[in-house]
Amino acid sequence: MALTAIVMAGGKGERLKADVEKPLLMVGRKPMIRRVIEALLASPSVGKLVVAVSPNTPKTREYVSGIRGIELLETSGNDYHEDVKDVIRKVGVGHFLIVSADLPLLSPEAVEKIIRRYFEKKKPALTVVVPLDELSVYGTSTTYVMRIGGENYVPCGINIIDGSEINQNYIDEDLYIWKDPEVFINVNTLQDLLIAEGILRKRERQSNDQQWIKSYGGVQLGQGL
Repeated sequence: MALTAIVMAGGKGERLKADVEKPLLMVGRKPMIRRVIEALLASPSVGKLVVAVSPNTPKTREYVSGIRGIELLETSGNDYHEDVKDVIRKVGVGHFLIVSADLPLLSPEAVEKIIRRYFEKKKPALTVVVPLDELSVYGTSTTYVMRIGGENYVPCGINIIDGSEINQNYIDEDLYIWKDPEVFINVNTLQDLLIAEGILRKRERQSNDQQWIKSYGGVQLGQGL
């Protein structure tokens, strides 16, 4: 079943202290929101993609409007959760994948795994969290910590919800504990940006190494010389 993905890109990004709107911050030579959009567009289980902007992010609106296949919706930008509800009400019924625009390391594989988990558990909502102690190794900032079973976890900015439940005061949810924090590095500060770019460089080196092995690994040294 295909979901509607909603990228939340209307926040003020006050902690970032950058001279650009937060979703347009360059991460590895690409705007951060572009990386999120590309991961979602490459995910087979995502059917429709909506980007929620606000008066806080006019340049983001302009940038995203140039990307084909994306619907833009305006929210107030005053409260994240209220903006999510507003977008879902505007889009209509269905299952919604909510993604924060500050997740530049998100991968299509992670998106697919999260969606499979949602339908396997058959609960109306799902929240992805990562262990605080594992995330702390990277030195990234955190805004909110949840206590679950005596351990601390950090919500990573990805949720799935059945749109028909959006007006309920309480929604039963599955907490999906994700053990690979690298995928869910939120860029909220310039220090977070440096960490994300370091991980991207590491991925590029690994990809280059794998390509080299694939191309030359079966050739003995000195062969053909």
